[in-house]
Amino acid sequence: VGYDPVPFESDRLAAFFQRVATLTMPIGPDLSGYGGCDGTMYQLAAFGDLFSACRFQWWSSWPPHWQPLVDIASEMIEAFTDAEAPDAEPLSWPTDLRENEKPGAG
Repeated sequence: VGYDPVPFESDRLAAFFQRVATLTMPIGPDLSGYGGCDGTMYQLAAFGDLFSACRFQWWSSWPPHWQPLVDIASEMIEAFTDAEAPDAEPLSWPTDLRENEKPGAG
């Protein structure tokens, strides 16, 4: 329980925030009826002033119209993983969400 601080440049973090904050895409959830018992949950949240925030969550697969957000999340995971301290525990999620597809898709 808790966290390990990750050294990360403020300007790079601000650039990720700016990209997420200015992203334009449909916000509708996944209504495909797809489900399963195994997978990984992902979540990306951005917080603004006072009580302003947006949060997106998906499980292993994502609504196709969220692809721009998933691409940014994938870049963030890779950048944060690269910045981890050498003695940090390895991450258990894929480093490139763009390669993660629904079984039988394609």
